[in-house]
Amino acid sequence: MKRLPEKRKIWLIKHAKKLACKKRRVHISRLVLVAPSVMDLDEPETLRFLNDVRRVADDRNMRFYIDFTKITSITPSCALVFTSELHRCSLIRGEKNKLRVVDFNKWNPDIRNSLRDMGMFNLLRISNLPKKFMKEESTSNTKFFKFVSDKKINGEKSVSFRDIVSEAISGVPNKKKLQEAIGEAMDNALYHGYPDDFVNMSHFKQMRWWLSASFDSAKNILTLMFFDHGIGIPKSLPKVHPWLFGRIISLLDDDDKKIEAATKAGRSSTNKKHRGKGLPQIIDYVKTYSKSGEVKITSGKGVYKLMKTSDMKKAEIKLCMNQFDINGTLIEWQIKL
Repeated sequence: MKRLPEKRKIWLIKHAKKLACKKRRVHISRLVLVAPSVMDLDEPETLRFLNDVRRVADDRNMRFYIDFTKITSITPSCALVFTSELHRCSLIRGEKNKLRVVDFNKWNPDIRNSLRDMGMFNLLRISNLPKKFMKEESTSNTKFFKFVSDKKINGEKSVSFRDIVSEAISGVPNKKKLQEAIGEAMDNALYHGYPDDFVNMSHFKQMRWWLSASFDSAKNILTLMFFDHGIGIPKSLPKVHPWLFGRIISLLDDDDKKIEAATKAGRSSTNKKHRGKGLPQIIDYVKTYSKSGEVKITSGKGVYKLMKTSDMKKAEIKLCMNQFDINGTLIEWQIKL
């Protein structure tokens, strides 16, 4: 057997030490992100946590896991945004870095069941789950509809989702207007939310949206939720409505006021006849509903909420600012059946 030259031996030893050091550094840099006990998008701690997930997910060399064991409650809209962040992470990192559950037996049973019913584990293709868990019955008063996601404006999916909700829950009003509102949200996200320069600079190169719904049988309230990871309404508004930007938007400092301005503007920069209704059509589903309802739009740091009851002559509008950016646009329609 040929003996290695001394220089080659020295190089191999040094190389082995470097590899060992690299492995140790990777192990040391493995972060643990602890999810807050109350997962609610109205809570600054939740938004801070979601921003932390985004930053870590964008670093492909960073190993991390999320501690779910402290979660005691999670709102459906927060579950949608949270799942979309994890889905985004899995798509950035690819098949070699599949997501897995950790300390699953320590999770709150209600949280595990809710996330399963919402379709989190299916969407993320998580395979290391106990087989009996998928068959466990949920005791929640809330019915969840599986998350839907796509990279294009998909009329069939909006119709299909609307029909699934309508078949499961009797009395869903004005189904055509509901489908139009969902379709306009898709249009708004993909045509205005992901400009080329934003996509090119982002770690996430996809133009994608996420959709879900829930029904609280105790309160008889239906909630539909749509989310995208785009540039956000406050930043896209000057591009979509340059005529409006020159006169009004330049005077508005806060994201919530920019969202409100967008709800009053129906003209699109594309000048195409089949598009351009924008946010007015999105809020119209609740605005024209004969009973109580609300539509909430969260984008950037701004929050716009339109609320109405059957005895109100005019809908009430509330604006507020969050401490942290939601990194996209979330639209929530909520109606009392």
